Amino acid sequence: MISSSRVAFSLVILSAAIAVFSKLPKNPLPKKKKPSSQCIVKEEPSSQCIVKEEQSSQCIVKKEPSSQCSVENKDMISELPDDILILIISYMPVKCGIRTSILSNRWKNLYRYLSNVKLNCGDLLSRHLLEARSDHNSSLIVYSLNRFLKLRSGSEILSFRLSCCLSRYQFIDLISSLGGLGVRTLDLICLSHCSTNTCFFPFEFLSEIPSLRYFRLSSCILQQPTLESEFRFNSIQILSLSYVVVCDGAVEFILSNCLSLHSLRIVNCDCPSKLCFSGPGLRLKSLYIFGCGDLEEIEFYADNLVLFEFFNHVLVNFVFKHAPRLESVFLDVFNENVTPFVFGKLAKDLPNLKSLTFTKDHYFKVR
Repeated sequence: MISSSRVAFSLVILSAAIAVFSKLPKNPLPKKKKPSSQCIVKEEPSSQCIVKEEQSSQCIVKKEPSSQCSVENKDMISELPDDILILIISYMPVKCGIRTSILSNRWKNLYRYLSNVKLNCGDLLSRHLLEARSDHNSSLIVYSLNRFLKLRSGSEILSFRLSCCLSRYQFIDLISSLGGLGVRTLDLICLSHCSTNTCFFPFEFLSEIPSLRYFRLSSCILQQPTLESEFRFNSIQILSLSYVVVCDGAVEFILSNCLSLHSLRIVNCDCPSKLCFSGPGLRLKSLYIFGCGDLEEIEFYADNLVLFEFFNHVLVNFVFKHAPRLESVFLDVFNENVTPFVFGKLAKDLPNLKSLTFTKDHYFKVR
């Protein structure tokens, strides 16, 4: 049982508490303000930028009217090193790259140090001449080309590509001009359809470019030289012929004079009925033949040949007289079943073959 004195004491305390809380103001307490993060910018004639922090955490920036606090406009491209600028010009068309020479004294000679050059008729003739002339094989092309190469004298061109219609003698002049420019890769596309003259390419004059390593020739006629003098091309290592009319004896001339040649590609060329890959000291290691429709027989006498790839509509007669190092053969004949040939004559002629791939509707691979 709770004593009556304790109950009376509790009621007195409760009544006193009610009286105190009834006298308190009924308005809610003001909320505490958070420090403002607003920045107030004031312009004063001060010569420095001063940032002050107040206790209220407001940011007051005093800014002067002068341009010392503003970001200066700078020519960021001109601050780049010459190597980067030359790289930028290399992605431009040749005409645009040459036009950069008028920007300033620094840009005047930068385009002359481009290591990769690509030219065509449109680069060598103005637009109205290009549209007006059906025959582009004019002296204007030769003049523009010689002028461009003279401007590059004293600097190297590692890769040179020309797509244009030139005559045999004009190509001789071009090769002579490229001889002292250190060209390692040469890509010539003879647009003979632009000219009334058929383009016969003077292959024998490539000896005047001693630095040449890779040579690609397209859309012309390749003949065996009639000159009695012997030519030696000690530098050419890779040769690619595409859409070329290969006359009798032209391939044999190339193989017997290109002493360092180790890779040969013949693509969509008009070849004689028989090709013979042989020659004294022949170093040819890989041979690729694609789409030579008139070809009927290929004879091999190649000590160093390792890889042979053949793509054609019909199978031709392969005569492997001497190919002791031939390890890999790929045959893709579109209109014939080569399975009897592969497991018959080819297996007998090449008993040491390590890899053989051939196709007929689906791929077969024998190792």
